[in-house]
Amino acid sequence: MPMNTAPPAAKALGGMPASKGGSIRALSGIVGIVLGFVVGYGVGRVSTGTPINPLSGSTNGVDPAALAEVQQKLIAAGLLTPLLENTPVLSGKIVAISGSSLTLEADLSRYDPLGAKGLPTRRIVTLTDKTEYARYEQLSAEELRKEQEAFDASLRNPEPGVPPRQPPAPFRQTEASSSDLKIGDAVTVQAAGDILSAESFEAVRVSISPQPIAEQVQNAPPDMPEPPPPTAPDSAAASTEPPPEVVR
Repeated sequence: MPMNTAPPAAKALGGMPASKGGSIRALSGIVGIVLGFVVGYGVGRVSTGTPINPLSGSTNGVDPAALAEVQQKLIAAGLLTPLLENTPVLSGKIVAISGSSLTLEADLSRYDPLGAKGLPTRRIVTLTDKTEYARYEQLSAEELRKEQEAFDASLRNPEPGVPPRQPPAPFRQTEASSSDLKIGDAVTVQAAGDILSAESFEAVRVSISPQPIAEQVQNAPPDMPEPPPPTAPDSAAASTEPPPEVVR
């Protein structure tokens, strides 16, 4: 083959030669169209005074089929992870407690980020005598350091016949009960079956998550009074006489 002859171009669909630059331009065009739709959707909601809340569980007049199409294009372009179709577990915040049930404001960002499925965010969770409870508490920096040192030591000096130690986790699990639940708690609720679209269900397990750092700071006790400003050294405070005159 002559040196100045280009190799045969790869054939795309339809028998037309494809180039790397053309593929990049085509992908960029698709991404641009998708992002343009999303931005236009948000701007339109702002202009009408409607808050942008993709977790609201309502499409607010937007065609659900169009939103579903956008989600699929985002997934195909690698800009969105594939959505889960069912799940026995939901996380969220407790917004109400009444007797043996609680109202969960579910976080659906993993399942329906654009609200195309119209999933309900408010879920009624029934607590039974078989429901299990747990609380996850965040370890202090000192506790986590000790756990890490113990883990490192187990790797340096493994014991024959002893399973390897698990890497340290930043949380510890403790027992809890239904009386520990309160409004505002971040929880993860597990059911016996698929609850992705269920408006109400019985809880098999309820896990109380650690309080977010922002709320820890907000709920911290009032600051202690500031200490008084430092005073001058004793020698300087005791010296009240004017400096001696200089004799020439």
